[in-house]
Amino acid sequence: MFGMKLRQSKYLPAKTADWDKIESIAINSYNPNNYLQKEFVSLVDSAKKLYVKSKKKKKDDDE
Repeated sequence: MFGMKLRQSKYLPAKTADWDKIESIAINSYNPNNYLQKEFVSLVDSAKKLYVKSKKKKKDDDE
């Protein structure tokens, strides 16, 4: 789901997989003792912030 969201795949329904849902799934299923899983949660958080910023900026540029 994360990879498809990053690529803005046309096969991933936007309503089904928003950034909050992806982040929620990642947080609820990770093991705090596993470094790679912690990193994945961090990547999801970073992508969520970057995507929202770029989306807002793109809207502002169009006006």
